[in-house]
Amino acid sequence: MPSKSTSPPPDTKQPSCPACGIAMRLERRLPDPRYINIQHMIFGCTCGWTSDQLIAEK
Repeated sequence: MPSKSTSPPPDTKQPSCPACGIAMRLERRLPDPRYINIQHMIFGCTCGWTSDQLIAEK
């Protein structure tokens, strides 16, 4: 079952929203289907903008 943690790994910098400049919150954290050490992090803002990052875990 995919991890749905809402706390980013310690090295992750939360992006600022390009539309309003506020720090975005982590909405989902899912494992990559092909690579076990890659996490797909999806961030969202209260204004509706979304952003994603691929994070390699050590």
